[in-house]
Amino acid sequence: MEPAIVAQPEAGIAVIEKTPVESLIAGQLSTHTRKAYVADIKQFIAFIGGEDRLCFVSKDTVVDFRDYLAKYERVTATGGVKRYQPTTINRKLSVVRQLLAEAADKGVINRNPAARVQGLQINRDYSPTQGLSRHEARQVLDAIDTTTLIGKRDHALLSLLIRTGLRRDEVVRLTLASIGERDGHKVLTVIGKGEKRRLTKLPVDVWRVLDEWLTAAELSEPESSVFAEVRKRGRGAEAVYFVNRVTPLTTDGVWHIVGRRVREAGITKNITPHSLRHTFVTLALAGGAPLHKVQYCAGHADPRTTERYDRQRDDLDNNAVDYIKL
Repeated sequence: MEPAIVAQPEAGIAVIEKTPVESLIAGQLSTHTRKAYVADIKQFIAFIGGEDRLCFVSKDTVVDFRDYLAKYERVTATGGVKRYQPTTINRKLSVVRQLLAEAADKGVINRNPAARVQGLQINRDYSPTQGLSRHEARQVLDAIDTTTLIGKRDHALLSLLIRTGLRRDEVVRLTLASIGERDGHKVLTVIGKGEKRRLTKLPVDVWRVLDEWLTAAELSEPESSVFAEVRKRGRGAEAVYFVNRVTPLTTDGVWHIVGRRVREAGITKNITPHSLRHTFVTLALAGGAPLHKVQYCAGHADPRTTERYDRQRDDLDNNAVDYIKL
């Protein structure tokens, strides 16, 4: 669909009217959200055969798209098969509903055919994400060769993900200016979902490996990204690694680094950056950290989200009833 030029006689000018797709994307304030919306919209537009087919979308079309997502499979880097989780499918359906609502508002369609299409039921009790055990987390970190430049970076990156539970888009947005001190502790100012800021404490051992990477990379400017690209020049014994200080690590780069380092440690689980966030929450709760403190550190708006990671709730050897003495 090409944007239409609509005359505005009262203003004496003409303006470009956005398509439903352009309006929906432009309305998102967060860069991360815009990127996710673009990916979800592209998938739906490809499914229906092009943006000019929006006017032919029916309720059955949306149901077919939901069923397509439920059956969709892709092969992972480890050779396994991955399917969309119900939460992901429901998020994609939500984007489709918003897109079709924009189309209805602009008169492209008469009404929103997705309004009454139900999402998939979700098990709210536990998160389906796989995480690492304490032993596996240590195994991954110990397997990284920290004598190399790229090893120092990846060790610092995975240490930060596992020990603080940051999202991968939060990590790539970190700059040297994000690092500070408060009450004698090293802290990070993290920009999370909805551009909300929060303070994250850096454990002493995590700050040590992070500082080793920053020193080796010779990063010193406040606007420099904490995690930059490390590139290779030459081959074999002649190869040398150098930091590309003008190119920050991307979210896809974080994804690939995590997958590669986990495989190198001999772990066959399908572990992603979100899995390391899951690992942080699970180990923190298992270690006795109060739910509300873990919730704040993870940047969860709802404590029920944090609680879904708590695998200790059904522990009969250490149960809530044991804490009451009459």
